[in-house]
Amino acid sequence: MSDTTVRLLDGGEGVLNNVFSPYADYFIDMLSQRNSFIATEPVGIYESQVKHYICQDYFNDEQKDLWKKIPQFIAPIQALENIGDFITVDYQGRVPMIVSKVDNDRCTVFENVCPHRGARLENHTEGCKKAFVCPYHSWSFSHQGHLIAARWREAFPEIPDQYRSLNSISAQQRFGMLWQIPSDPKLDFSLDNWFAAIEDQISAIDFEQHQLLNSRERMVQANWKLLIENFIEYYHVQSLHRKSLAPTLNGQLYSLDSFAQHGRILTPLKNLAQVLQQTPHKIRREMVATYLLFPNVIIGVQPYHVFVSFYHPVSANQTWSKTFNFIHKGDEEIKEVCQLDVEYLAEALEEDYEAIEQVQKNLETTSAPSLLYGEAESLISQLHRNLAAIFHPNGREANRHE
Repeated sequence: MSDTTVRLLDGGEGVLNNVFSPYADYFIDMLSQRNSFIATEPVGIYESQVKHYICQDYFNDEQKDLWKKIPQFIAPIQALENIGDFITVDYQGRVPMIVSKVDNDRCTVFENVCPHRGARLENHTEGCKKAFVCPYHSWSFSHQGHLIAARWREAFPEIPDQYRSLNSISAQQRFGMLWQIPSDPKLDFSLDNWFAAIEDQISAIDFEQHQLLNSRERMVQANWKLLIENFIEYYHVQSLHRKSLAPTLNGQLYSLDSFAQHGRILTPLKNLAQVLQQTPHKIRREMVATYLLFPNVIIGVQPYHVFVSFYHPVSANQTWSKTFNFIHKGDEEIKEVCQLDVEYLAEALEEDYEAIEQVQKNLETTSAPSLLYGEAESLISQLHRNLAAIFHPNGREANRHE
């Protein structure tokens, strides 16, 4: 085995090592005392109104007042390896997009709309092309978005500048992902500021050293907030996942931490102490972290893979979910183990989705006015308070959204 390979393998085990290490001894100490403990500031209970999950008018308010003010996830850049590679991205309520790799370090995002007559330009979900040719009238555009040729060019004495290129979408790259930037000129928006509090945490995952293993997508018949709430609390693990996650994951001992509007849950596997006595460098393999990138992106650091889940609201009771699974380049020699880790978690995720869909059905028929959250679910109350702050930046009528 070459020295380079050794460094890569060490890298696979070293993901978030500096983040996990300070917690390892703390968790082991708590386990030795047979204590169940949640590390969080006392926040009391929190109540959220049921109508926030079932009311289409409230959903419409979110579309108007929330999503246009925040960066929105587009895709991981690992989906594009070579110059000319592209993917198409379609999210209901957002303009269809083409993401194109224009050079070794840069991807650009365009509207998947021909400026000539508004036709969909590219129908394939992915590929590699030097040019995009509109199927309607055969106008062609380079992978950089510039007009190459217009069929029957002589029929156009002139072509104004606005028709000579695809409409670009303001996007920036961060953590190996592309983010659509709010277009409202009134907003003094900075992606650096948006992620400042959690920058060190997510950078420590080192997405640039990961490769995309696969992706899964699913339409979930539930409000998007119910999905996010599920993934930012482990209170349900011992009950809902008693046969899947509960045998290995310590669902009663974990740390809840906030990073401005973002959040994190960190928990050990049940055999953390035993493993670290034998192989102390394998902390990453014996701990699990779940991050919320506010408001609707979940990053999960599992023992042998990392996933990014994106939850796009479709209606008050429908959410389109897509999960991208990554493995570290240094774990290539144990790829089969990583794949098993992915499948193991996928089964648990399906248990989550089925339970959440049932919750949605219940909320649509119940007479109960609200839901209750305790301190083990403090990141959920934080989520709702941060949403309310965006809806009402001046603090007026804040109770409407709490």
